[in-house]
Amino acid sequence: DITDVVAGPYGQPFGSLCLQVLGKNAGLAMFSFNIIAQFFVGQGCTITATRVIFAYSRDGALPGSRYWSRVSGKTHTPVWATWAVLTIAALLGLLMFASPVAISAVFSIGAIGQYTAFTFPVALKLFFDNGVHRRFRPGPASAAPIPTKIS
Repeated sequence: DITDVVAGPYGQPFGSLCLQVLGKNAGLAMFSFNIIAQFFVGQGCTITATRVIFAYSRDGALPGSRYWSRVSGKTHTPVWATWAVLTIAALLGLLMFASPVAISAVFSIGAIGQYTAFTFPVALKLFFDNGVHRRFRPGPASAAPIPTKIS
């Protein structure tokens, strides 16, 4: 029953659904598995975003690159870039307390940005190819045999 799930005593509709459908032990196990999976997804996103910020900063492509590209001598990791990612994530997470509309807007902008980031280089290659591909030397894992319009 949707009304019972949403108005469940736990304050979490997914948790209420798991308990209602699977029973106490299996529902708790499923809900716990979901929380653990979300934690690791968050870790993966943090690592990926840190690597991107570090790589762009290493090449001088971001404002404040000299800070974000620093590697800790103790841990040999880009600690400043990691803290930048975590700070931005925490600030965006605070929007959840402002309103559902605000956080939904952030997610929508993120999705639009992702599609733009994926399609922009392809569009540049297809519509503004200036012969750079003639100077390109493919590496060992290249898609060079595939025709240019497809790749």
